[in-house]
Amino acid sequence: MLWLAAFIAAGVAIGVPKFVAIANLPVNWALICGALDLVLGFFVAGIWRLVHRPGDLDAAVKIDLRYGLKERVASSLSLSAEVA
Repeated sequence: MLWLAAFIAAGVAIGVPKFVAIANLPVNWALICGALDLVLGFFVAGIWRLVHRPGDLDAAVKIDLRYGLKERVASSLSLSAEVA
């Protein structure tokens, strides 16, 4: 979703000068917008992923569901150290 927003923003930044006269734009404006789109897209997506990453228990539940383990991995993670 973040990449879509970044590409839409780059498309607008490249497309608007085609229809509206804007003074003092660099000659390679489209290349600058494209490069900035890639750099900012990677940066924002990386930060988003670090902030909103799933926990260990969420990953264990997904492993159990994918391989049909009947909540064995999730149960082993939820046990305390004294019980295990």
